[in-house]
Amino acid sequence: MTFVSVIIPAHEMTEVFEEVLSNLKPEIQTYSDYEVIVVSDNCPQVVQYVETNYPAYKIANTHYEGHGISQARNLGTTLANPESDLYLWLDSDCLPPADHIEKFASAYIPNCLFVGAIYYMDDDMQTILRPEIRNIYHLPRPERFERIYDITHWYQYWTGNAGVCAKSFHQFNEELVGGEDTYFALTHLETHNQLKYVFSAVRHKGLTDTMKTEQPNYQQQYDKSKYHSLVEKFFQNRPDLKIICDGAEKKGVGCLIGW
Repeated sequence: MTFVSVIIPAHEMTEVFEEVLSNLKPEIQTYSDYEVIVVSDNCPQVVQYVETNYPAYKIANTHYEGHGISQARNLGTTLANPESDLYLWLDSDCLPPADHIEKFASAYIPNCLFVGAIYYMDDDMQTILRPEIRNIYHLPRPERFERIYDITHWYQYWTGNAGVCAKSFHQFNEELVGGEDTYFALTHLETHNQLKYVFSAVRHKGLTDTMKTEQPNYQQQYDKSKYHSLVEKFFQNRPDLKIICDGAEKKGVGCLIGW
């Protein structure tokens, strides 16, 4: 079986985060060969809650100190079972379905990136916002990619619902507070050019990435020009980079959009 390490950065206790942890319990998930790793951003409430209610989950406490959640994900991988096959990223405000881990494990192939889907939910976590995202599946790629970009303004391998083969993992760039996940994907695909879409959707509370935007001084820390210049330079140096996307050869950053 494919062993999965689910890694969740968390900077505060919320009702949604409590539900995320609950949804990952063995009696709820349809897959059994996995572990859960929570990395707290110097939040005693997170540490206490996990240790008290989920003693089987691994917990680490750190302080991001301007390095974004890249530092948390990198730390999480060091706590993972050395026999882990797949690192599955999840954000503390993204609710996974009961078959979430099973679907990623079933999709596993070596040296590959994996991308799931995200539904943006209202505060009640029942009403889907931006339903137009769901209504474009009939469009062919790359037209679908362009339409999604028009809606979300974000070309991304978003770590709210994504994974990577553990054996081919390299660290996230801790100098990037925003866009670090997409840049991680690009640098991974340079060496291991496989990307696979996984048909499992998490429910995300609201329209923004609360794991990043609520960090202290986020707007000051998030230097978009640094991220954009890194991506631009990446493609300038690799004009012929090709990606094997679900078995078909693709070219360009549009392949990083998976829903």
